Amino acid sequence: MLARRAPEDGHLDYKRRDSLLGNSNKRGDEVSKDVSAFMNSDGGALVYGVRDSKASDKVGGVPEPFDPRIDGYEQGEITREQIEDIVTGNTQPKPGPDLFRVIEAQLSGRLVFVVDIAKSMQGAFQAKDKKYYRRFNFKSEPMDHWEIEDVRNRAVGPDLQLVYGFTDTWEQEATYSRGSRIPIHLGLQNIGRGLAETALLELGIFKREYSGSPPPSTFDARTRLVTLQTPISSVDRSVSGQRKVPFCWFHLPWTQQARGLGYMPLFAMVDPSYATVIELVPPDASEIQGYMGHIVWRLQAPQMSPKQGLLGIYKDFSDLRLHQVDHRLVDISL
Repeated sequence: MLARRAPEDGHLDYKRRDSLLGNSNKRGDEVSKDVSAFMNSDGGALVYGVRDSKASDKVGGVPEPFDPRIDGYEQGEITREQIEDIVTGNTQPKPGPDLFRVIEAQLSGRLVFVVDIAKSMQGAFQAKDKKYYRRFNFKSEPMDHWEIEDVRNRAVGPDLQLVYGFTDTWEQEATYSRGSRIPIHLGLQNIGRGLAETALLELGIFKREYSGSPPPSTFDARTRLVTLQTPISSVDRSVSGQRKVPFCWFHLPWTQQARGLGYMPLFAMVDPSYATVIELVPPDASEIQGYMGHIVWRLQAPQMSPKQGLLGIYKDFSDLRLHQVDHRLVDISL
């Protein structure tokens, strides 16, 4: 991460060496606040012993070049066991080894510690100051009551995720033949603990990349304008702004009425359930390299926080790859 100057985001935060040193009360407050935020959000990593530079409050920092004179820790200055004690002694309920682990890394003769934190499916975790936190705009911020209730519902509610591929066996690499359409197969998988009897999958297909009939089992919601954010440069931290893009918008309800004989509830921890297939029309120039298509998606279900993301189809010579491009998506404005 340091070599490629990986920027901070919702799953990564750099901490200076003094975050684990000095006053024990202040140290417990800050560590438990960040651990609580990651567990109550989507998990992530805290990297201790690394300085970062921030462009603004709404843009995550990038690590400064590692300097062993002022970064990292000496052997014995602090240990993994001490960091584990700080986490478990200041976070309620006490998190177990299934929710976090402390990794010790050697760098230029110094130690750097990574606290690897999982997303909590056991309910909300409270920091030492009696508050509950979440990750927002690269920071740990207090949660509203409804957000705390939402995290508590994870223990009994569903947690749906979108699965995708060029085939109905979810292969994410394919060979492109000139002039052919690109099929994108989509499915839903429940990785939570509760049953999802109903769900709603919304799909936005870049208008110039789509033609023909609506995907099976979907409702055509016509053209919508979707607001996208161009990526943040990890070099100069510049942001080139937002743009509104016309997408063909479709609704795919996962209900008995909509699915008919093909309906089954989305049971927890089973194989993905097939949803639909979309055919994209690639650009006319077959020699084009880079992104050939995008699909915006939103996923909702009772007792579950809505999810959204951006799928990208990337062409490298004759090879196609399909993957999430989450860092390009800021919001969906309909």
